[in-house]
Amino acid sequence: MKNNALITGGLGFIGTHIARHLISENTVDKVVCLDHFGRYVSSIHPEFTDYRKQRIFGLEDRLIIERGEAQHYSVVNRLLTQYEPRFIFHLAALPLAKPNNITTEEALDGTVNATSCILELIGQMKEASNYDPERFV
Repeated sequence: MKNNALITGGLGFIGTHIARHLISENTVDKVVCLDHFGRYVSSIHPEFTDYRKQRIFGLEDRLIIERGEAQHYSVVNRLLTQYEPRFIFHLAALPLAKPNNITTEEALDGTVNATSCILELIGQMKEASNYDPERFV
């Protein structure tokens, strides 16, 4: 197992703060941030500000940014196989879960289905290669 962490929803507010903490405390060598780069506020909205660059400033040399969605088997399989993270922080969700900007299918995909996918893959990898992350949060 490698000394990495995987954070789904890794470019969000909580994910970037966890990444910063893991890196500043030298808990891991690298943090893999999986994010789908979605926005729930229009980019042309007058008050829209994209804070992602500011959140990861200073972490670039120890941060790996991967684009994808945690409910997709192929995405999670590739990341777990490639990076073998010791720690997995599953934070992928809808940031502005208001009835007027989500559907029930979108909410299920981002939460329940993504969690199921990650746990299923961990179980399969444990049987096949003894991969067993130290923590799944």
